[in-house]
Amino acid sequence: QSILVSHINNNTKWKQHGITIAGENGQGDQSNQLSFPQGIYVDDDHRSIYIGDWGNHRIVEWKYGAKNGQVVAGGNWNENGSDQLSFPSDVIVDKKNDSLIICDRGNRRVVRWPRQNGKNGEIIIPNIHCWGLTMDKNGDLYVSDTEKNEVRRWKQGEKEGTIVAGGNGKGKHLNQLNHPTHIFVDEDYSVYVSDSENHRVMKWVKGAKEGIVVAGGNGQGNSLTQLSYPRGVAVDQLGNVYVADYDNHRVMRWCEGSKEGSIVVGGNGKGEQSNQLFSPIGLSFDIEGNLYVVDWQNDRIQKFDIDSEFNLYGDFGKLTSQMSDYDMNTQGIQKSFLFKEQNQLTIDFNIGEANKSTVEKPSIHKLQYNNQPIVYVIDLALPSIGLDSDIAKLVTYNKNSQLADVIRELNPTIPFYILASMPPSDEIMSRAQLLRYYHLQTSPNEHVQTDLNVNDRVTSIDSIDHFAGELYEDLGQYYRDKAGKALFDHQDRHKAKQLLMKSEKCFEILERDIEKNIETLRKFSRRKITN
Repeated sequence: QSILVSHINNNTKWKQHGITIAGENGQGDQSNQLSFPQGIYVDDDHRSIYIGDWGNHRIVEWKYGAKNGQVVAGGNWNENGSDQLSFPSDVIVDKKNDSLIICDRGNRRVVRWPRQNGKNGEIIIPNIHCWGLTMDKNGDLYVSDTEKNEVRRWKQGEKEGTIVAGGNGKGKHLNQLNHPTHIFVDEDYSVYVSDSENHRVMKWVKGAKEGIVVAGGNGQGNSLTQLSYPRGVAVDQLGNVYVADYDNHRVMRWCEGSKEGSIVVGGNGKGEQSNQLFSPIGLSFDIEGNLYVVDWQNDRIQKFDIDSEFNLYGDFGKLTSQMSDYDMNTQGIQKSFLFKEQNQLTIDFNIGEANKSTVEKPSIHKLQYNNQPIVYVIDLALPSIGLDSDIAKLVTYNKNSQLADVIRELNPTIPFYILASMPPSDEIMSRAQLLRYYHLQTSPNEHVQTDLNVNDRVTSIDSIDHFAGELYEDLGQYYRDKAGKALFDHQDRHKAKQLLMKSEKCFEILERDIEKNIETLRKFSRRKITN
């Protein structure tokens, strides 16, 4: 299943005791049982997993949380009819065509099976000793062949396919494979192959004539530098390789460029306890980074939840989702309504306050700068907006100040925001560290300068209250982006956590302010109706 795992990194850990989510009733052919399962596909869209139930010659769909699975292909004995399968070793979903693609290994063929009420399969690749399947982002199909010791890519409608790994006979040289089983294709079309009987995982860059060893390759064994008949394989967005170490009864992670791996789950001897595996043969991840392992000789599928205590990606993902949906939820609707209505109530007050401003400019050289942004307020009086000094520094200039006063004092390494009643100058807009220029309309008859918004760093506003809402939303976004950079680019979890907390704080303040002002509007409306 070639989906890059984006919620995990080098420091991510998983809970060591798995949960049996399919086949917890021992080996058998009932709807709540499996028999030597092999392939697995996690379908987050439909909240289910598809399992190649090898010993029962069928494909089973198991919904999240269900006690029983549903046969969706095969299950009619071990034969070669169009409605039958024989020892299916892998299965994937072709979402574009709403179908399953199945490695019907015992019948030496690859078949396509409709997902909706499919009764029969269609042979799309005949005469192939297939084992593993995957599909790239273009919809091209990749299949491993354990007889020819190669991996081929098939574009839709092709008859022969193109060799993308191996194809030089059985062997242990870098241009050879020996019993290739599971495969994975990344965003750059590099192919990762579990080179099972060479006890290694190989990476074949697109167009390469030979592969690169990315896991194992030091002979069969159980040390951290070795593998023993590796099978299922997946790769995260950092290039780290996850592999089902079949005969060592564990799942391993090889960080990119590392000479040895680390144990992810298992490794406690073969067995059926929740912290043990017995010949793990397949693996996959869901969208949240939880790990699914096909525990072959235990006839079950184990789920190992991501350990949130060691993982920041879960928090980051939740915050990202919360923020991206912000303007679509009730608070977002209330916010838009609030600004529209409240501006009519506050504009006269703010203009009056702006004209009375006598705030003196402090010496900004006395401030101890760090990576926090600075908010410059020019020629305006600013009522309290509850700006925490841990989130941003606030510097105010009196009503006679000009943009030139700010420009003279700028530190080129510190990002900043500006609130002013004067339009932005070309010189201030040329400063790369300017994050946002809030242009306050100071006359009720002044038209909003929509042309300013052509530049996405300029926002026209018509009240101080509007400014507070925009600022906290922008600061929340700023710290979220910085957290992502710290996490994804620099692998600094501690810094990312601090930045995420600041981002959350900004949105909490914004939410409280919205609720407070909505209540004020309601009181005003009731008073107006009464009068």
